[in-house]
Amino acid sequence: MLLARRETTTFLVDKPWREFVSPKPDTTEVARIAGDFRASHYAIKVALRDLFLSDAFWDARNRGTLVKGPVELIVGGGLYGAEPALAQLSTDGNLAAAIDFRNVYATALERWWGLDSRGVLGGRFATLPIIRT
Repeated sequence: MLLARRETTTFLVDKPWREFVSPKPDTTEVARIAGDFRASHYAIKVALRDLFLSDAFWDARNRGTLVKGPVELIVGGGLYGAEPALAQLSTDGNLAAAIDFRNVYATALERWWGLDSRGVLGGRFATLPIIRT
């Protein structure tokens, strides 16, 4: 009954958007992804793939709005990833990422959710030793 309502799929897409992309969702993109999610009969792989391959996900303006760069994940009381090198900025003047975010998402998808990350991320990315299973 809940899945029959459009608001449900919008809500289910809005939550990971706020977690992985930015605190202010793009309502047009959320609606598009929610539509694909509904059309796939609620296959989470479809929603995550659309989210992770969206332009907004990779947009430099969203980088660093949720996670400080480089990837700073609290693991066993510490941080994972190299400290930023202020002398080595990216071409757009930002701190250069030491870890590709797709490796982090591959790790979450495979080691936490038990999914094949290739279908979601559109390629193979190495997992990181940050999640204990």
